[in-house]
Amino acid sequence: MKAIESEKDGAVLLAGSAKPQVEKIDELLAVLETDIENMKQSLSYLSQMRDFVIKRDDSSLQKLIESIQSKKDSYASNESKRTSIRQELADSLGCGVGEVTLSNLVRISPQTKREQLLEMKAQLLELSEKLKMEHFSVSTFLADCARIN
Repeated sequence: MKAIESEKDGAVLLAGSAKPQVEKIDELLAVLETDIENMKQSLSYLSQMRDFVIKRDDSSLQKLIESIQSKKDSYASNESKRTSIRQELADSLGCGVGEVTLSNLVRISPQTKREQLLEMKAQLLELSEKLKMEHFSVSTFLADCARIN
């Protein structure tokens, strides 16, 4: 990454005028915060879905599905923002978009941003794991319901 200039206190710092890159990292953090909220909402949706199936509450299940569908544009918009910010960071850092990861951003960011990025990364990893487990659980449950009925 050509934006990397030197190491200080074990962290690689952004080179030259890093202010635009730090601002982009702030924008990325805001988008990732929305991703975290979306992931939490998805966990809630999966739990509600299972509950409604158990209770055979078709009306509430239908409303839940409609609610989920109504949010798809919002999710897509946030994903588009994240992709755009990552591309802008890649361009300003002189690297490929695939190299713009939280781990790499932690490595090249000022201390205050490193802490925020590490916290965000930990939250995303935790929620991602929970979401995988809940998705598997609900999928298995629904498959069993279909098999029984």
